[in-house]
Formats: sequence, C-alpha cells, structure tokens
Amino acid sequence: MNKFAILLALAVAAPAFADATQQKPTQKKPAQKKPVLQKSGGFELFAGEDKQFYACLRAANRQVILLSEGYSDKGGAQKGIEAIKTASCEKSHFKISRAVTQKGTPARWYFVLKAENHETVGVSELYNSRQGAEKGVASVMANGCGSKGSAAQQGAAQQNQASQTDQANQANQQGE
Repeated sequence: MNKFAILLALAVAAPAFADATQQKPTQKKPAQKKPVLQKSGGFELFAGEDKQFYACLRAANRQVILLSEGYSDKGGAQKGIEAIKTASCEKSHFKISRAVTQKGTPARWYFVLKAENHETVGVSELYNSRQGAEKGVASVMANGCGSKGSAAQQGAAQQNQASQTDQANQANQQGE
C-alpha cells in the first residue's frame, strides 16, 4: 500500500470512526440490531462511511494508536486484528516515515505495521515528531502484542508446553 493510499484510507475511515465513537446512547428496542462497534480488548471494529469494516487499536487512555486497512466484511477485519496482534510483537515490522506535507507546514510523522508477508496491517495517526511516532510504536507493541488470545501467544504457549513435556519425559527416562 503506497503512502497516498494509506493517507486516503485514514481520511475516509477517520470521520466514520469519530461518528461511531461519539454516538449518544439510546434506549434499546427488542428488534434493534446490535451496534456495529464491537470491542475486543484494546481493539474495536467499526464500519466506515465507505461500507468497509475497520479495526482500530486503542491505548489505555482510549486514544486510537493504530487503524487497519478496510475489509469488505467483519470476518476479514477480525482476521486483521489477529494479524496486528501477531505483527506488533516484532519491532522490525514497524516502519516510521515522514508524511508528505505542503510547503511551509511542519513535518508530520506516522508509522506502518506490516505482517510477515510484508502486507500493511495497520497505520498510525500523524505525530508532530519522530519521537512521538516512536512512542506510538512502543504503545502499539504494549497494547497489541500479547493481547489475550492472539495467535502468536497461543502458538508460543503451545510450543513452551510441548517443550516442557519433552524435557520432563527425557528426565523420567534418564532416571529409570
């Protein structure tokens, strides 16, 4: 995904996300559909004005720190969350870049999170400094990586458990 497409996706999704998160609570009616906004730990799913589904990652202070690409269905966006959970564990999956700005305007920075297959799985907000973007990367790593139920975490736990079982079996065989 090139820089223009990333910035365009942010421009399309951001207003829809702001509208979705600022809706006032209404009385529930029995026949009413469930709201589009769903929370999954620090992750939220929402539908943009372009009818695409997006996932965002929020920090503990509820600020959006990462926005996914658009998906045609909720299932795709949920898989996107899993991809973010996995990719955010490795600092090498993040790339900090300077945003294209108009002449005479201050520089802005953002970062892109890429999966193992080098596909973009998330883009940050704009930061006023590179240091701000670096802090954003650290926040995504802290809030995204190791989220309960991530595929990477489950796989690591299974490997660790298998390794411990193998070690215990070897110790028992040596003791016999």
